Amino acid sequence: MKKLVKFGIAAMALATSTVALTSCNKTKADYTIGVLQFGDFSALNDATSGFKAGFEAKLPKDKSVKFEVMNANQDTVAQQTMATKLVRECDLVLGNATPCAQQLVSTREIEAKMDLPLLFTSVTDPIVAGLVSESNRNNNVTGTSDINPVEQQLEMIFDVDPSVDKIGMIYNSSEVNSQAQANIARAFIEANYPTVDFEVKTFADVTSIGATTTSLVNDGCDCIYLPTDNSVAANVGTITNITNSKGVFTLAGEAGMVSDGATLTVSINYYELGKTTGEMAASILIDGKDPDTIEVGKQTELDKFIFAKNDEALQYCGITLSDDFKTKYGVN
Repeated sequence: MKKLVKFGIAAMALATSTVALTSCNKTKADYTIGVLQFGDFSALNDATSGFKAGFEAKLPKDKSVKFEVMNANQDTVAQQTMATKLVRECDLVLGNATPCAQQLVSTREIEAKMDLPLLFTSVTDPIVAGLVSESNRNNNVTGTSDINPVEQQLEMIFDVDPSVDKIGMIYNSSEVNSQAQANIARAFIEANYPTVDFEVKTFADVTSIGATTTSLVNDGCDCIYLPTDNSVAANVGTITNITNSKGVFTLAGEAGMVSDGATLTVSINYYELGKTTGEMAASILIDGKDPDTIEVGKQTELDKFIFAKNDEALQYCGITLSDDFKTKYGVN
């Protein structure tokens, strides 16, 4: 009797495992793509959505793809664990934001999977970040830079208020992408508006954002420039609660920050940026293109830029957009 029961259990287990195996085989995709995203920010969410859409648009009808999207929520330990899983299990991986792209590069080396194609997006300066090299493209890495139109954005400040004579900028000292934007901003102001003061303040801990912002306001800044800095993006509300109360307007590095409280911007379209990256992934996995032969992309088409304004913030700061401004930026 016991043998019969054991036999029955074994048979059931075998049948179950067979069904599971069959089911697994049925659902196995032709391509498995891993996406490691730094945090739950509108810009990064849009980039991931665009990436998936860009790849799927190039996918043959008889092929299938599975996206493994993992969000580290700014947790470095979780980021490491997720990167290991994606590098081990996927045919191609995407790092959405500089920290995630750097983590995937490191993990791929640790796992001895240097042949795994690695893409990045939402990365301001991939060379400074150590993702690619100008002189040596031999690591199966490429992607798209989200270097925002810093000069056009700073020009917008004077289109809003020609009397501005001091501009502040705040960013996380550990983010190389923000340092790159600060360098561009300072060079532009010095070359084009030499009588305007440009004050940069950094923070090392997000708990210092409020104090750093207050310091810029107290120093007499008429406007504060918010770069595409992940820590700044996650704490826009903290910044604008201070600036709006003092009538200081904020010029954001990307449109998602305006939704979160910043005053206005003209910025790149992260969905379109992600879409371009997805098309790169398709050319690699579907068409067999070598990642090292694909130039790093960036968004330069003016018709893809996004203008965004926060009417409540404009009101707090006592700003009325002129007719010339509306005409220049296509504001309704």
